[in-house]
Formats: sequence, C-alpha cells, structure tokens
Amino acid sequence: MSLRAFAAVSMFWIVLVGCGGRAPTPASAADTLGQSASAVVTPSSLSGETASSPTPVDSVAKPSLVESIPAIVARAFPKAAAIRHAADPFPHLVVLGSGQRVLGYEVFSDSTGTTARGYSGPVPLQVFFDRRGKPVRIYILDNSETPAYLDIIYRAGLLEALLQMDPVKPDSVDAVTLATSTSRAIIDGVAKLAARVATEVASTAGETR
Repeated sequence: MSLRAFAAVSMFWIVLVGCGGRAPTPASAADTLGQSASAVVTPSSLSGETASSPTPVDSVAKPSLVESIPAIVARAFPKAAAIRHAADPFPHLVVLGSGQRVLGYEVFSDSTGTTARGYSGPVPLQVFFDRRGKPVRIYILDNSETPAYLDIIYRAGLLEALLQMDPVKPDSVDAVTLATSTSRAIIDGVAKLAARVATEVASTAGETR
C-alpha cells in the first residue's frame, strides 16, 4: 500500500470514531411497539401460529347444542344433543339425541293440571320421561308441606318406587306411613302426569311401541 493510500484510510477511521459511529442494528419488536415484548399477546401466539397467519374468524369456538342444554336435562339424558319446546297438547320440553331422535320429555305437573294436593296444599312436580312415557327422574318442587314429612318420603324411597310404577296401576305404590297425605299427593301427581304423557305425547310421536 502506498503512503498516500495508508494516510487516506487512517483519516477515515479517525473521522468515524470521532463522530461516535457504529454499525447499525435492527430494532426489536419491543422498541418498535413502544412496550415490552412480554406485554404483547396475540391470538396467533396463543394458538402456536405465526403472526403472519391470523386466526380465521369462522374458526372461533361456538357453543354447541349440548352446551345449551340445562344441566338438569343433561343429568336425566346424558346423550342429549338438542332440546325443543312444544306447546301441544300442553307445554313440555322434547329432548333430542343424535339424528334428532326423541330421547324423552320434561313436563311440569302445573302445566298439565295434574298437581295433587297434599296435607298443606298443592305439591307440584317436575318429571322427566323416556320416549315411551315412563318416568326416569322425579323432582318435588316448592310446596307448603312439612319438611319433616318430605324427609320421611325421601328416606322411604318413594321416588325410586315411582320410577318402577305402572301408570295404569298407581295403587301398586303404597303411601308412606307418617306422611300419608303428602306421599299420596306425590303418587297421584306422578301417576296422572305419566298417564297424560304416555297417551297424549309419546303415543302421538309413535314412541310407545
């Protein structure tokens, strides 16, 4: 290298250092956004996708039919896929499985005029029936009966016995001793409700066979 070329190179480095120059580096995402990188959370980062691949709007999870079913219905019919409200011949709920096949019904005794009277007043019921009109779950709703009598009824297994009852033979289930009026109201209510569901709902749907 000639003396003149060496002098030119030396002068360049002196000027560069004197001006505080340095090799440029790319700005980080945090610098660009004006916030720390840890504060940046996007749907793509949560799903494991790259930032250049946003999540399609139609891929957002939507409530399924099963999730829209009340928990009490799901307990009675674990395979329920949908529910349908019906008004005839009385208000009731139709529970459907896969392929829209009828699994059963939910009916209230007050809706059918079959609520029977106990010792202190009416004893309304909420009953789930299978597709043929046989009770599968029975709930005693708010009433004015003495709680001690209801406790006796539960302990005596009356509701379990009613699940085995033949609707055309309600007398096959005996009233509970010490809670005769209350238990008889429950028996009569379930029997009359079951008879209406079997003859007016299940039979018309072709499910009694």
